[in-house]
Amino acid sequence: MAPVTHPGLQPKLDLSPDDLEALSVNGFGPTCTPTLMKTGWKKLATGNIGIALASDNKRILAANLFLLGRLHKLETDCLSVSAAKFWPGIDPKIELRFPFDKLDIFPFDSTLQSGLIDGSAAEHEIFNTSTGLPVSSADFIEAGGSGFTLRAFAHMTAGVWLKLQIVLYPMAKVKLLESFPFASNVDFPGLLLTSKSITMLPNATKDYGLPFYPFLLKGRPDASFPQMSTFDLRSKMAALLLTGSTPKLAKDAAYLGAKWDKLKDLGDKGEESLTCSSTSAPAWPDARPTPPLDSRDESSDLEGMYLSFQKICILIRGELRSGVFLDIRA
Repeated sequence: MAPVTHPGLQPKLDLSPDDLEALSVNGFGPTCTPTLMKTGWKKLATGNIGIALASDNKRILAANLFLLGRLHKLETDCLSVSAAKFWPGIDPKIELRFPFDKLDIFPFDSTLQSGLIDGSAAEHEIFNTSTGLPVSSADFIEAGGSGFTLRAFAHMTAGVWLKLQIVLYPMAKVKLLESFPFASNVDFPGLLLTSKSITMLPNATKDYGLPFYPFLLKGRPDASFPQMSTFDLRSKMAALLLTGSTPKLAKDAAYLGAKWDKLKDLGDKGEESLTCSSTSAPAWPDARPTPPLDSRDESSDLEGMYLSFQKICILIRGELRSGVFLDIRA
């Protein structure tokens, strides 16, 4: 698949200490909400990158993705999916309903695939559309359902667009890991719950080599940022974005059940039999170094000098008309 391309991936300058200070936060996740709100964010789903720095506020310790906001445009909307998609034989009129208004429930650790979370950690409702009434967990299990586990997969598709895929495994997390100790493997098969494109924020306002900014967590909060190249910052973010992948998905619940049965029969060799997804994710390019100052486009410098000269001429004409002498040495 073709790599991601975007004009903003060509660096023209380094971020200044003041620029870096504007990206400094006290923590990642919901803590960044006030900063995002200042940029005009409407609380819709977004991906963000958090960079943790060492005590010199320069050396990078870790880079992570985190998600914020709600998946749906309207606060009253929710994702409704027939439970029969995940549990064969269950009444198709029984639905799982997810508001997904707090995407920060998915924990990421140095890759674009989240850890497994038990379904109880995600706000949801089980609803019977034929009766118009909610279904209790006990009644749901009696009807042929069970607990479930969720995981988020992400990969970049364009300069500022991130594809988010949420996978459901129709088994509670504890039982899933007891049955398949390797279920945390990104190639462990599941069923797609939803897929959506979301934006990476905040939008970059300077051509520093990425079309979006990271959030920065200082190692020493009371110290200023040093003057430094932001190439290392971009390199760390590029390495993180290169880990994006698509999930291994079964075509339906029956096929997934058969696949899981085979994995159980293989026992300790089950993980060795896992295959990666047949759908590859677009590759994120390596970071490019910032060009040295003396290699900038000379035409841009000449244009700037010409514009400055024009401004001086306008000022001189204005002062001569008023009879006042202008000292251009100032």
